[in-house]
Parts: sequence; structure tokens; C-alpha cells
Amino acid sequence: MFASLDCMHWEWKKCLVAWQGQFQDKDGVRSVILEAIADQSMWIWHVFFGLPGGNNDINVLDRSPIVNNLLRGTCNNLSFSVNGHTYPRYYLLANGIYPQWSCFLQPIHEPRGEKIQHFTKMQVGARKDVERAFGCLQARWEVVKNPCRQWELETINDIMMCCIILHNMIIDDERDLNLEHVFDMTIGGGQMRAHFTFRELHEGTREIEDTNRHFALQNDVMEHLWQLRGNSRF
Repeated sequence: MFASLDCMHWEWKKCLVAWQGQFQDKDGVRSVILEAIADQSMWIWHVFFGLPGGNNDINVLDRSPIVNNLLRGTCNNLSFSVNGHTYPRYYLLANGIYPQWSCFLQPIHEPRGEKIQHFTKMQVGARKDVERAFGCLQARWEVVKNPCRQWELETINDIMMCCIILHNMIIDDERDLNLEHVFDMTIGGGQMRAHFTFRELHEGTREIEDTNRHFALQNDVMEHLWQLRGNSRF
């Protein structure tokens, strides 16, 4: 895998009355959503921040620059092989709410059989990387842990981005990763599907939404993990 994808809600204490409907999340709290991709070292590779808390993870993904990058093919030079098959791009670990795309790998609901249970256990354990990154971000910066008391969205964006950049600087310093120039940051309403012809958009969408490739990747990773488990017994 490359990293894990997930979203976090940051409560907005001073949300304007006129905006409270769209910023109210499923728990009845006004919040702003942070979408992030983090790896095992808790380095945050991608940030998309600023959508109202009334959205869910799928709504955020629909406006995320991740989809633009996939449609442009900017990830196709990161190929890998698993279980004897080659795939053109990296994949991300995600939870069950995300669609069954060729770039996502989710746990299996109600796994049956030792092999499927082992795969689901490994997937759930590895996907906690992004949750650990969120927890570390909140532990380091009290302003992100507590409800935001700012009035302007621009100020809220600046605070969140500042905390994430400082978080990455600490990770880089402590673990000597030398990744200070690798960071994708987007704020505001998201990226529109621009600069694509209809054919490019159609072909790119069909490729990333290919469920057959999604299940093929899932089966190959499952077999690979099962083989590793068998070899570790001896």
C-alpha cells in the first residue's frame, strides 16, 4: 500500500448562524472536515480541508483533488507487483464507506474463513495509521483538539494548515525522512473537473471505478498476506 485515507471533523464553536445548517454533522455539532492521507510514519502526504461538516466521506472524495490526480494519471508511474500481477498505480487503505474503486482497499464485512479474517485483521490494523496521525495532530496542538473559536473560515484554514506543516516538520526531524518537499495541500471548496476532454474523463472514470480490478487487487493482497503468514510459521 501507499498510505491510508480518512476524514476528521473539527468542531467550529463560532459558526455563523446562517451557515449552521450546512456545517452541522451527524452528531449535531457544527464542524469543518479535514481529509488526509497518512503513512505508517504518520507523515501526512495529502490534505483537503474546508468542506462543511454536513458532508460525509464520499461527498468529500467527490470534490477532493485526489480524484483529479487519478483522472490525470499522475499516479500511474508508481506501479507495483503482488501475487504475480502488476498494477499501474498505488492503492490506499480506506474504510467501508468509500466506493469499491481500483485504488482503494477496504476490509471485508463479516469475514468468514481464516484467510479472509487474517486479511481483514491486517487491513484494519494498517489503516489505523491515519487515525494515529489525527490523534498525534490533536495531541501536539491543543488548538486542533478543542473547538475552534475563530469567526472566519480563512483563519481556520490557516490554523489547520500551520499545525499540519509543523507536524510534518517534527516527523521529518525525528525520523530523518527528508520529505519536506512532498506535500499536497488544498483548502476551500475543492477542485473542479477541469482541463479534461469528455473522452479523457470517461476513460479515466471507467478505469478508477473498475470493480473487477478492485476485487482482483483484494484477492492478490489476500493471497500475498496469507503466504507471508505461512512462511513466518517456520
